[in-house]
Amino acid sequence: DECADEEAAARGPPRPATQPPEFLGGAHPDFVYIRGFLMPGNDLYEAGAHPPMTAGEAAEVCLADDACDGFTFHTAKPGRSDVFFKRAVAEGGGVHRAPDWHTYRRRRPRTCPANSPGQARTFAVDVLREQPLVAVIRNFATRETCDALVRAGGGWEEMGRSHTSRGGPSQDRRSYSSNIEPPLRDPGHPITRVVAEMFAITRNLSGYAVYPRGQEPVNAVLYRHVGDEYRLHCDGRCYDRDNAYRLGERVATSIVYCHVPEKGGQTSFTVGALKVQPIEGDMLLFAYKGDRDRMVGLDAEHSGCPIRQGQKWIATQWYREGVSD
Repeated sequence: DECADEEAAARGPPRPATQPPEFLGGAHPDFVYIRGFLMPGNDLYEAGAHPPMTAGEAAEVCLADDACDGFTFHTAKPGRSDVFFKRAVAEGGGVHRAPDWHTYRRRRPRTCPANSPGQARTFAVDVLREQPLVAVIRNFATRETCDALVRAGGGWEEMGRSHTSRGGPSQDRRSYSSNIEPPLRDPGHPITRVVAEMFAITRNLSGYAVYPRGQEPVNAVLYRHVGDEYRLHCDGRCYDRDNAYRLGERVATSIVYCHVPEKGGQTSFTVGALKVQPIEGDMLLFAYKGDRDRMVGLDAEHSGCPIRQGQKWIATQWYREGVSD
């Protein structure tokens, strides 16, 4: 079944267990140790909510809060450190390798978001390009689904400036964003259900073995002002001479349009001059891992066109293969 497929895809080749260095106090029975990754996602508490602490002290704080999925900190020597508690911790490691970062992921019973309750749905799909795939799933998100996503993304006035992969805000990406962590331990939660559907559609259309566990959070993005845009870029690697696929990197992107502007705001692809007009409730899906495990290069380059009138709110999900245990 689908859960068994997820387990098989996530398992991958066997990996040796990683033990914390002695100066951190050794292994903890309630946590899995992950070394050398900076974890994505929102912090559970405000900065400064806790004093510096040891790994053992942080474990007790995390265990006292069911919303805590783990914690991460930076240190290269014994002692107390500033600890960042996380709502979600990627099981196979974080998005960015980072020496001297240490993460403890809380051990929990397995759940399968694919078994979310509800009736099976069928969708009309417009395939704009077969290779590499660009497709629009019509009427993917209902008004109720979009309302749930927007609520989970927080107040529009509270969203911070979007950052690029180089770190920090940029004139190339003029928008506001926040992360949405799906509560995967609750298959009936509306955010978990919509995320499970996004992944199921992506598997169906792309053939990629992608599942919710261990992925980056949903990125809520608001284009608030006239002129807000995201200039030409790639979500995965497309400017490298070496385009060999590397297990764990991004292979596809989906964008759910929940609020669309009166003018502007299209998603435009450089190659083929494809331009997708945002329609409320539609989901755009595009892939960038091609045949023979090669990335497709500039075929994946795209931009978010400037807003001419109104505002745009989207939910972006990036997909990676092989990111879970």
